[in-house]
Amino acid sequence: MHALSSFFFVYFLFLLPLTAEPWLDPAPPKVTMLKEQPTPAPQSFDRLTFHQAPKPLSKAAITNEWMHFLGPNYDATSLETHLLHEWPATGLTKVWEIKKG
Repeated sequence: MHALSSFFFVYFLFLLPLTAEPWLDPAPPKVTMLKEQPTPAPQSFDRLTFHQAPKPLSKAAITNEWMHFLGPNYDATSLETHLLHEWPATGLTKVWEIKKG
């Protein structure tokens, strides 16, 4: 019985994929590419206060999008370069703030 089960294991794992025809989806999903949208201008609302425009990054700065918790690689590691290594003694300048509540 063990030899028979070993045969089927080897057959289904290794030999069957070699003889099977590739599967083609008869109705593949249609993907519509979205047009590039301009970034909307910031809009004010009752609890929002703009203090000043942010300073531009260094021209040599390399950044990436953090679309997920813990960053793009899910490891809380930033590969961004040419950013501040120490905070200024006077602290950071506020760009905007929102009143809570």
